[in-house]
Amino acid sequence: MPRIPPRALPDESRCLRSSLKAPNDFVWANRREDIRITTLDDGSARFWSPSTVLAGEKILLQESSSQHPDSENEMSLRDWVYGTDLHCKTRLEDEPAPRKLRVWPVLTMKDWSEAACPDELRGIVDESVILHGPKNCKQTPAHPDAENTNLNSQERAIIELAALYELFKPARTIPKLEQQIPARFLPAHLFVHDPRMRTGRTRGAREPLAEQYIRVIPKPDTESMSLGKLDIPAVASVGEGHHARVFQANLTLDDRFTMLEYEYNSTHPTRTWGRATVQLVAKISDRNVEDMEMLRNEAAVYERMIAHLSEHWSGYNAAPGAWKSEEDAGFEREVGNDVRIPATAAVGQFYGYYVPKDAKSTSRPLILLENCGQQIDFTPHDMTPEDKMTCATLINRVSAAGITQGSAYARNFLIQTGPLTLPPILRSFAHPSFRLIDFGRAEHISPDRCTFNFALMSEETERRARLELAMALDAVYGGTRRRRYY
Repeated sequence: MPRIPPRALPDESRCLRSSLKAPNDFVWANRREDIRITTLDDGSARFWSPSTVLAGEKILLQESSSQHPDSENEMSLRDWVYGTDLHCKTRLEDEPAPRKLRVWPVLTMKDWSEAACPDELRGIVDESVILHGPKNCKQTPAHPDAENTNLNSQERAIIELAALYELFKPARTIPKLEQQIPARFLPAHLFVHDPRMRTGRTRGAREPLAEQYIRVIPKPDTESMSLGKLDIPAVASVGEGHHARVFQANLTLDDRFTMLEYEYNSTHPTRTWGRATVQLVAKISDRNVEDMEMLRNEAAVYERMIAHLSEHWSGYNAAPGAWKSEEDAGFEREVGNDVRIPATAAVGQFYGYYVPKDAKSTSRPLILLENCGQQIDFTPHDMTPEDKMTCATLINRVSAAGITQGSAYARNFLIQTGPLTLPPILRSFAHPSFRLIDFGRAEHISPDRCTFNFALMSEETERRARLELAMALDAVYGGTRRRRYY
Protein backbone atom coordinates (compact mmCIF):
# COMPACT_ATOMS: atom_id res chain seq x y z
CA MET A 1 0.00 0.00 0.00
CA PRO A 2 1.56 3.36 -0.99
CA ARG A 3 2.29 5.86 1.72
CA ILE A 4 0.03 8.89 1.88
CA PRO A 5 0.90 12.27 3.37
CA PRO A 6 -0.79 13.64 6.49
CA ARG A 7 -3.94 15.62 5.82
CA ALA A 8 -2.12 18.95 6.23
CA LEU A 9 1.65 19.22 6.13
CA PRO A 10 3.26 21.81 8.40
CA ASP A 11 4.45 25.02 6.77
CA GLU A 12 7.90 24.50 5.22
CA SER A 13 9.36 27.83 6.33
CA ARG A 14 8.16 27.33 9.92
CA CYS A 15 9.75 23.87 10.03
CA LEU A 16 13.03 25.23 8.70
CA ARG A 17 13.13 28.10 11.18
CA SER A 18 12.80 25.66 14.10
CA SER A 19 15.23 23.04 12.77
CA LEU A 20 18.98 22.50 13.01
CA LYS A 21 20.76 24.25 10.16
CA ALA A 22 24.05 25.76 9.12
CA PRO A 23 24.24 29.54 8.46
CA ASN A 24 23.06 29.07 4.86
CA ASP A 25 19.53 28.22 6.16
CA PHE A 26 19.14 25.15 3.92
CA VAL A 27 17.68 21.82 5.03
CA TRP A 28 20.53 20.16 6.97
CA ALA A 29 21.26 16.71 8.37
CA ASN A 30 24.35 15.20 9.93
CA ARG A 31 24.21 12.18 7.60
CA ARG A 32 23.48 12.20 3.90
CA GLU A 33 21.00 9.32 4.12
CA ASP A 34 18.93 11.20 6.71
CA ILE A 35 17.83 13.82 4.17
CA ARG A 36 14.71 12.54 2.44
CA ILE A 37 12.77 13.88 -0.53
CA THR A 38 8.99 13.50 -0.72
CA THR A 39 6.74 14.17 -3.68
CA LEU A 40 3.49 15.96 -2.84
CA ASP A 41 0.10 15.61 -4.50
CA ASP A 42 0.76 18.59 -6.78
CA GLY A 43 3.99 17.02 -8.04
CA SER A 44 6.31 19.37 -6.15
CA ALA A 45 9.20 18.06 -4.05
CA ARG A 46 9.99 18.76 -0.43
CA PHE A 47 13.11 17.88 1.53
CA TRP A 48 13.12 16.65 5.11
CA SER A 49 15.75 16.13 7.81
CA PRO A 50 15.37 14.69 11.31
CA SER A 51 15.14 18.17 12.84
CA THR A 52 12.58 19.46 10.31
CA VAL A 53 10.44 16.38 10.97
CA LEU A 54 10.60 17.03 14.72
CA ALA A 55 9.73 20.69 14.17
CA GLY A 56 6.85 19.66 11.90
CA GLU A 57 5.46 17.24 14.46
CA LYS A 58 5.43 19.99 17.09
CA ILE A 59 3.60 22.32 14.72
CA LEU A 60 1.04 19.61 13.86
CA LEU A 61 0.55 18.83 17.54
CA GLN A 62 -0.19 22.48 18.29
CA GLU A 63 -2.70 22.67 15.44
CA SER A 64 -4.27 19.20 15.73
CA SER A 65 -6.93 19.92 18.37
CA SER A 66 -8.48 22.85 16.52
CA GLN A 67 -7.96 21.93 12.88
CA HIS A 68 -7.78 18.14 12.75
CA PRO A 69 -9.93 16.51 15.44
CA ASP A 70 -9.46 13.06 13.87
CA SER A 71 -5.67 13.40 13.55
CA GLU A 72 -5.11 10.30 15.67
CA ASN A 73 -6.23 8.24 12.68
CA GLU A 74 -3.66 9.81 10.37
CA MET A 75 -0.19 8.60 9.57
CA SER A 76 2.47 10.38 11.64
CA LEU A 77 4.88 12.72 9.90
CA ARG A 78 7.94 10.63 10.79
CA ASP A 79 6.28 7.50 9.42
CA TRP A 80 5.39 9.29 6.19
CA VAL A 81 8.94 10.64 5.71
CA TYR A 82 11.04 7.72 6.96
CA GLY A 83 8.67 4.80 6.50
CA THR A 84 9.98 1.58 8.01
CA ASP A 85 13.52 2.95 8.48
CA LEU A 86 13.60 2.52 12.24
CA HIS A 87 17.24 3.58 12.45
CA CYS A 88 16.44 7.07 11.17
CA LYS A 89 13.29 7.40 13.26
CA THR A 90 15.07 6.44 16.48
CA ARG A 91 17.82 9.00 15.77
CA LEU A 92 15.48 11.96 15.39
CA GLU A 93 15.98 13.30 18.91
CA ASP A 94 19.75 12.58 18.89
CA GLU A 95 20.70 14.62 15.83
CA PRO A 96 23.93 16.57 16.59
CA ALA A 97 24.03 20.28 15.80
CA PRO A 98 25.95 21.50 12.73
CA ARG A 99 29.54 22.42 13.47
CA LYS A 100 31.96 24.70 11.65
CA LEU A 101 34.93 22.65 10.46
CA ARG A 102 38.55 23.77 10.68
CA VAL A 103 40.76 23.28 7.65
CA TRP A 104 44.20 21.81 8.32
CA PRO A 105 46.14 24.75 9.84
CA VAL A 106 49.56 25.66 8.45
CA LEU A 107 50.11 28.95 10.29
CA THR A 108 49.19 30.56 13.57
CA MET A 109 49.69 33.80 15.44
CA LYS A 110 52.73 33.92 17.72
CA ASP A 111 51.00 35.54 20.66
CA TRP A 112 47.27 35.45 20.90
CA SER A 113 44.42 35.61 23.33
CA GLU A 114 40.97 34.15 22.85
CA ALA A 115 39.46 37.62 22.69
CA ALA A 116 41.86 38.99 20.04
CA CYS A 117 42.66 35.98 17.87
CA PRO A 118 40.04 34.39 15.58
CA ASP A 119 39.52 30.66 15.83
CA GLU A 120 40.96 30.01 12.34
CA LEU A 121 44.38 31.40 13.37
CA ARG A 122 44.87 29.47 16.61
CA GLY A 123 46.53 26.49 14.98
CA ILE A 124 43.88 24.03 16.18
CA VAL A 125 43.16 20.90 14.17
CA ASP A 126 39.52 19.98 13.62
CA GLU A 127 38.14 17.64 16.27
CA SER A 128 37.03 15.12 13.63
CA VAL A 129 40.66 14.41 12.66
CA ILE A 130 42.05 11.38 14.48
CA LEU A 131 45.55 10.27 13.56
CA HIS A 132 47.73 7.69 15.28
CA GLY A 133 50.69 8.61 17.44
CA PRO A 134 54.33 8.13 16.38
CA LYS A 135 54.73 4.88 18.28
CA ASN A 136 51.92 3.20 16.37
CA CYS A 137 53.51 4.01 13.05
CA LYS A 138 57.01 2.93 14.02
CA GLN A 139 55.65 -0.39 15.20
CA THR A 140 53.54 -1.08 12.13
CA PRO A 141 53.75 -4.85 11.43
CA ALA A 142 54.66 -6.24 8.04
CA HIS A 143 51.04 -7.17 7.45
CA PRO A 144 48.26 -5.08 9.01
CA ASP A 145 46.26 -8.14 10.02
CA ALA A 146 49.13 -9.50 12.10
CA GLU A 147 48.72 -7.24 15.13
CA ASN A 148 46.17 -4.51 14.33
CA THR A 149 43.12 -6.75 14.34
CA ASN A 150 41.00 -4.05 16.00
CA LEU A 151 41.62 -1.43 13.31
CA ASN A 152 39.29 -0.80 10.40
CA SER A 153 40.54 -0.49 6.83
CA GLN A 154 40.78 3.31 6.94
CA GLU A 155 42.86 3.28 10.11
CA ARG A 156 45.19 0.67 8.63
CA ALA A 157 45.62 2.73 5.49
CA ILE A 158 46.53 5.78 7.56
CA ILE A 159 49.13 3.81 9.51
CA GLU A 160 50.74 2.37 6.39
CA LEU A 161 50.73 5.69 4.56
CA ALA A 162 52.28 7.47 7.54
CA ALA A 163 55.05 4.85 7.73
CA LEU A 164 55.81 5.30 4.03
CA TYR A 165 55.80 9.04 4.45
CA GLU A 166 58.45 8.76 7.16
CA LEU A 167 60.67 6.71 4.82
CA PHE A 168 60.25 8.99 1.81
CA LYS A 169 59.70 12.27 3.58
CA PRO A 170 59.82 15.09 1.00
CA ALA A 171 61.82 18.23 1.45
CA ARG A 172 60.01 21.07 3.15
CA THR A 173 57.68 22.80 0.71
CA ILE A 174 55.61 25.93 1.00
CA PRO A 175 52.11 24.85 2.09
CA LYS A 176 48.88 26.15 0.59
CA LEU A 177 46.99 28.75 2.56
CA GLU A 178 43.43 27.52 3.13
CA GLN A 179 42.68 29.19 6.45
CA GLN A 180 40.43 32.21 6.62
CA ILE A 181 42.29 35.42 7.53
CA PRO A 182 40.13 38.34 8.72
CA ALA A 183 40.70 41.65 6.95
CA ARG A 184 42.41 43.25 9.94
CA PHE A 185 45.24 40.71 9.71
CA LEU A 186 45.87 40.99 5.96
CA PRO A 187 48.88 43.04 4.80
CA ALA A 188 48.01 46.70 4.28
CA HIS A 189 51.18 47.15 2.20
CA LEU A 190 52.58 44.50 -0.12
CA PHE A 191 56.03 44.38 -1.70
CA VAL A 192 55.64 42.45 -4.95
CA HIS A 193 58.73 40.69 -6.29
CA ASP A 194 57.97 39.92 -9.92
CA PRO A 195 61.12 39.02 -11.92
CA ARG A 196 59.19 38.10 -15.06
CA MET A 197 57.09 41.28 -14.98
CA ARG A 198 53.80 39.39 -14.80
CA THR A 199 52.13 42.52 -13.44
CA GLY A 200 53.09 44.52 -16.53
CA ARG A 201 55.70 46.61 -14.76
CA THR A 202 58.43 48.37 -16.74
CA ARG A 203 61.38 48.75 -14.39
CA GLY A 204 64.32 51.04 -14.90
CA ALA A 205 67.87 49.91 -14.18
CA ARG A 206 68.04 51.84 -10.91
CA GLU A 207 64.59 50.98 -9.65
CA PRO A 208 64.18 48.38 -6.87
CA LEU A 209 63.28 44.81 -7.76
CA ALA A 210 60.16 44.84 -5.61
CA GLU A 211 57.28 47.27 -6.13
CA GLN A 212 55.04 48.45 -3.35
CA TYR A 213 51.30 47.77 -3.57
CA ILE A 214 48.59 48.93 -1.18
CA ARG A 215 45.39 47.14 -0.20
CA VAL A 216 42.22 48.81 -1.41
CA ILE A 217 39.64 46.07 -0.77
CA PRO A 218 38.95 45.42 2.05
CA LYS A 219 40.01 48.94 3.00
CA PRO A 220 42.59 48.79 5.82
CA ASP A 221 42.37 50.78 9.02
CA THR A 222 44.12 54.12 8.84
CA GLU A 223 46.62 53.08 11.52
CA SER A 224 47.37 49.71 9.91
CA MET A 225 50.94 49.48 8.62
CA SER A 226 51.29 45.71 8.34
CA LEU A 227 53.73 44.68 5.63
CA GLY A 228 53.77 41.58 3.48
CA LYS A 229 55.85 40.23 0.62
CA LEU A 230 54.55 38.54 -2.52
CA ASP A 231 56.85 36.46 -4.73
CA ILE A 232 55.56 35.53 -8.17
CA PRO A 233 57.84 32.69 -9.36
CA ALA A 234 59.01 32.47 -12.94
CA VAL A 235 56.58 29.70 -13.86
CA ALA A 236 53.72 29.46 -16.32
CA SER A 237 50.28 30.71 -15.35
CA VAL A 238 47.91 28.26 -13.71
CA GLY A 239 44.89 29.79 -15.42
CA GLU A 240 44.05 32.24 -18.17
CA GLY A 241 40.81 33.99 -19.02
CA HIS A 242 39.70 36.70 -21.40
CA HIS A 243 40.40 39.49 -18.92
CA ALA A 244 43.03 38.21 -16.46
CA ARG A 245 45.70 35.62 -15.80
CA VAL A 246 46.28 33.60 -12.63
CA PHE A 247 49.73 32.76 -11.24
CA GLN A 248 50.91 30.71 -8.32
CA ALA A 249 52.50 33.01 -5.74
CA ASN A 250 54.10 32.87 -2.30
CA LEU A 251 52.90 35.29 0.36
CA THR A 252 55.04 36.13 3.39
CA LEU A 253 53.05 37.67 6.23
CA ASP A 254 54.29 40.01 8.95
CA ASP A 255 56.00 38.86 12.12
CA ARG A 256 52.72 38.37 13.99
CA PHE A 257 52.45 34.99 12.23
CA THR A 258 54.55 31.86 12.27
CA MET A 259 54.40 28.46 10.61
CA LEU A 260 53.25 25.22 12.19
CA GLU A 261 55.19 21.99 11.81
CA TYR A 262 53.82 18.54 12.58
CA GLU A 263 55.13 15.08 13.06
CA TYR A 264 54.09 12.94 10.11
CA ASN A 265 51.08 11.49 11.94
CA SER A 266 50.31 13.96 14.69
CA THR A 267 47.48 16.46 15.08
CA HIS A 268 49.58 18.68 17.36
CA PRO A 269 52.38 20.92 16.06
CA THR A 270 55.76 19.96 17.46
CA ARG A 271 57.37 23.36 16.89
CA THR A 272 57.07 26.54 14.88
CA TRP A 273 59.61 27.88 12.44
CA GLY A 274 60.34 31.20 10.79
CA ARG A 275 58.16 33.82 9.20
CA ALA A 276 54.90 32.57 7.77
CA THR A 277 55.23 31.99 4.01
CA VAL A 278 52.31 30.32 2.29
CA GLN A 279 51.21 29.48 -1.24
CA LEU A 280 48.17 31.01 -2.93
CA VAL A 281 47.29 32.43 -6.35
CA ALA A 282 47.53 35.99 -7.66
CA LYS A 283 45.00 37.01 -10.28
CA ILE A 284 46.36 39.87 -12.40
CA SER A 285 44.16 41.83 -14.78
CA ASP A 286 45.04 42.50 -18.40
CA ARG A 287 45.86 46.01 -19.59
CA ASN A 288 42.48 47.29 -20.76
CA VAL A 289 40.41 49.54 -18.52
CA GLU A 290 37.51 47.08 -18.83
CA ASP A 291 39.76 44.25 -17.62
CA MET A 292 40.84 46.24 -14.56
CA GLU A 293 37.24 47.17 -13.77
CA MET A 294 36.21 43.53 -13.89
CA LEU A 295 38.97 42.61 -11.43
CA ARG A 296 37.89 45.35 -9.07
CA ASN A 297 34.28 44.22 -9.38
CA GLU A 298 35.33 40.67 -8.49
CA ALA A 299 37.08 41.96 -5.37
CA ALA A 300 33.99 43.97 -4.39
CA VAL A 301 31.79 40.89 -4.84
CA TYR A 302 34.10 38.82 -2.63
CA GLU A 303 34.09 41.55 0.03
CA ARG A 304 30.28 41.58 0.19
CA MET A 305 29.85 37.81 0.11
CA ILE A 306 28.08 36.17 3.00
CA ALA A 307 30.74 34.46 5.13
CA HIS A 308 29.22 30.97 4.99
CA LEU A 309 29.97 30.67 1.24
CA SER A 310 33.66 30.17 2.06
CA GLU A 311 33.14 28.19 5.27
CA HIS A 312 33.11 24.42 5.78
CA TRP A 313 30.36 22.92 7.93
CA SER A 314 29.66 19.40 9.06
CA GLY A 315 26.84 17.37 7.58
CA TYR A 316 24.87 17.70 4.36
CA ASN A 317 22.42 20.10 2.75
CA ALA A 318 19.60 19.78 0.27
CA ALA A 319 20.70 22.13 -2.51
CA PRO A 320 18.31 25.07 -2.91
CA GLY A 321 16.26 25.56 -6.00
CA ALA A 322 17.04 22.27 -7.70
CA TRP A 323 14.77 21.91 -9.55
CA LYS A 324 11.54 23.87 -9.04
CA SER A 325 10.26 24.98 -12.43
CA GLU A 326 8.36 22.92 -14.98
CA GLU A 327 11.05 23.56 -17.56
CA ASP A 328 13.65 22.23 -15.12
CA ALA A 329 11.83 18.88 -15.08
CA GLY A 330 13.92 18.09 -18.13
CA PHE A 331 17.07 18.72 -16.11
CA GLU A 332 15.79 16.36 -13.43
CA ARG A 333 15.24 13.58 -15.94
CA GLU A 334 18.80 14.01 -17.20
CA VAL A 335 20.77 14.40 -13.97
CA GLY A 336 18.40 13.15 -11.26
CA ASN A 337 17.00 14.93 -8.21
CA ASP A 338 19.38 13.64 -5.55
CA VAL A 339 20.62 17.05 -4.44
CA ARG A 340 22.05 15.99 -1.06
CA ILE A 341 25.44 17.69 -1.01
CA PRO A 342 28.19 18.26 1.60
CA ALA A 343 27.81 21.51 3.55
CA THR A 344 31.32 22.63 2.62
CA ALA A 345 32.54 25.87 1.04
CA ALA A 346 31.22 26.97 -2.36
CA VAL A 347 33.90 29.60 -3.08
CA GLY A 348 37.55 30.06 -2.13
CA GLN A 349 39.10 32.39 0.42
CA PHE A 350 39.73 36.01 -0.60
CA TYR A 351 42.90 37.68 0.70
CA GLY A 352 42.62 41.19 -0.68
CA TYR A 353 42.70 43.46 -3.75
CA TYR A 354 45.93 45.42 -4.21
CA VAL A 355 46.99 48.25 -6.55
CA PRO A 356 50.40 49.87 -7.13
CA LYS A 357 51.14 52.67 -4.66
CA ASP A 358 52.73 54.75 -7.40
CA ALA A 359 49.90 56.13 -9.54
CA LYS A 360 52.30 56.43 -12.49
CA SER A 361 53.27 52.76 -12.38
CA THR A 362 52.52 50.56 -15.37
CA SER A 363 51.84 47.61 -13.08
CA ARG A 364 48.31 46.28 -12.97
CA PRO A 365 46.06 45.49 -9.99
CA LEU A 366 45.89 42.00 -8.51
CA ILE A 367 43.80 40.01 -6.09
CA LEU A 368 45.03 37.22 -3.82
CA LEU A 369 42.92 34.06 -3.61
CA GLU A 370 43.03 30.54 -2.23
CA ASN A 371 44.43 27.96 -4.64
CA CYS A 372 41.39 25.69 -5.01
CA GLY A 373 42.77 23.10 -7.44
CA GLN A 374 42.35 22.46 -11.14
CA GLN A 375 39.55 22.87 -13.65
CA ILE A 376 37.07 19.99 -13.70
CA ASP A 377 37.54 19.46 -17.45
CA PHE A 378 41.30 18.89 -16.93
CA THR A 379 41.15 16.58 -13.92
CA PRO A 380 41.97 12.86 -14.27
CA HIS A 381 39.39 12.11 -11.58
CA ASP A 382 36.26 10.35 -12.84
CA MET A 383 33.49 12.14 -10.97
CA THR A 384 30.69 10.09 -9.46
CA PRO A 385 27.03 11.17 -9.77
CA GLU A 386 27.27 12.61 -6.25
CA ASP A 387 30.41 14.57 -7.22
CA LYS A 388 28.73 15.99 -10.31
CA MET A 389 25.67 17.11 -8.40
CA THR A 390 27.82 18.71 -5.68
CA CYS A 391 29.75 20.59 -8.35
CA ALA A 392 26.78 21.64 -10.48
CA THR A 393 24.77 22.98 -7.53
CA LEU A 394 27.54 25.38 -6.50
CA ILE A 395 25.75 27.87 -8.74
CA ASN A 396 22.50 27.30 -6.81
CA ARG A 397 24.23 28.02 -3.51
CA VAL A 398 25.85 31.21 -4.77
CA SER A 399 22.58 32.38 -6.34
CA ALA A 400 20.71 31.68 -3.09
CA ALA A 401 23.17 34.02 -1.35
CA GLY A 402 22.21 36.89 -3.66
CA ILE A 403 24.88 36.65 -6.38
CA THR A 404 24.63 35.97 -10.10
CA GLN A 405 28.03 34.61 -11.13
CA GLY A 406 27.72 35.48 -14.82
CA SER A 407 30.23 32.98 -16.22
CA ALA A 408 29.32 29.41 -15.25
CA TYR A 409 31.65 27.65 -17.65
CA ALA A 410 33.61 24.46 -16.91
CA ARG A 411 36.84 26.44 -16.54
CA ASN A 412 35.34 28.17 -13.50
CA PHE A 413 34.54 24.97 -11.57
CA LEU A 414 37.59 23.67 -9.70
CA ILE A 415 38.29 20.34 -8.02
CA GLN A 416 40.97 19.23 -5.55
CA THR A 417 41.54 16.34 -3.18
CA GLY A 418 39.84 16.43 0.21
CA PRO A 419 38.63 16.67 2.83
CA LEU A 420 40.49 19.87 3.74
CA THR A 421 40.36 19.06 7.44
CA LEU A 422 43.05 16.41 6.83
CA PRO A 423 46.75 17.06 6.13
CA PRO A 424 47.40 17.25 2.37
CA ILE A 425 49.17 13.88 2.20
CA LEU A 426 46.06 12.08 3.46
CA ARG A 427 43.59 13.75 1.10
CA SER A 428 42.21 11.97 -1.94
CA PHE A 429 39.65 12.25 -4.72
CA ALA A 430 37.45 9.88 -2.72
CA HIS A 431 36.32 13.07 -0.92
CA PRO A 432 36.83 15.82 -3.50
CA SER A 433 36.45 19.51 -2.76
CA PHE A 434 34.74 21.74 -5.37
CA ARG A 435 34.75 25.53 -5.72
CA LEU A 436 33.26 28.12 -8.03
CA ILE A 437 35.59 30.93 -9.16
CA ASP A 438 35.70 34.02 -11.41
CA PHE A 439 33.26 36.68 -10.23
CA GLY A 440 34.40 39.42 -12.57
CA ARG A 441 30.95 39.52 -14.22
CA ALA A 442 29.06 38.80 -11.01
CA GLU A 443 26.32 41.00 -9.58
CA HIS A 444 24.64 41.20 -6.21
CA ILE A 445 20.88 40.89 -6.46
CA SER A 446 18.02 41.31 -4.02
CA PRO A 447 17.48 38.32 -1.70
CA ASP A 448 13.82 38.03 -2.78
CA ARG A 449 15.05 37.32 -6.31
CA CYS A 450 17.01 34.29 -5.15
CA THR A 451 14.08 32.05 -4.26
CA PHE A 452 14.07 30.35 -7.69
CA ASN A 453 10.43 31.31 -7.94
CA PHE A 454 10.59 32.49 -11.53
CA ALA A 455 7.04 33.85 -11.37
CA LEU A 456 8.33 36.66 -9.13
CA MET A 457 11.15 37.65 -11.46
CA SER A 458 11.23 40.09 -14.32
CA GLU A 459 11.55 38.57 -17.77
CA GLU A 460 15.25 39.41 -18.07
CA THR A 461 16.09 38.28 -14.53
CA GLU A 462 14.28 35.00 -15.10
CA ARG A 463 16.19 34.44 -18.33
CA ARG A 464 19.51 35.02 -16.57
CA ALA A 465 18.60 32.77 -13.66
CA ARG A 466 17.58 29.93 -15.98
CA LEU A 467 20.67 30.51 -18.08
CA GLU A 468 23.00 30.16 -15.08
CA LEU A 469 21.38 26.89 -14.01
CA ALA A 470 21.63 25.55 -17.57
CA MET A 471 25.26 26.67 -17.95
CA ALA A 472 26.25 24.95 -14.72
CA LEU A 473 24.69 21.69 -15.90
CA ASP A 474 26.42 22.06 -19.28
CA ALA A 475 29.75 22.64 -17.54
CA VAL A 476 29.50 19.54 -15.36
CA TYR A 477 27.40 17.10 -17.39
CA GLY A 478 28.12 18.33 -20.92
CA GLY A 479 25.54 19.47 -23.44
CA THR A 480 24.08 22.68 -24.83
CA ARG A 481 21.13 23.39 -22.54
CA ARG A 482 22.12 27.07 -22.33
CA ARG A 483 21.51 27.74 -26.04
CA ARG A 484 17.74 28.02 -25.56
CA TYR A 485 18.23 31.17 -23.45
CA TYR A 486 20.26 33.24 -25.93
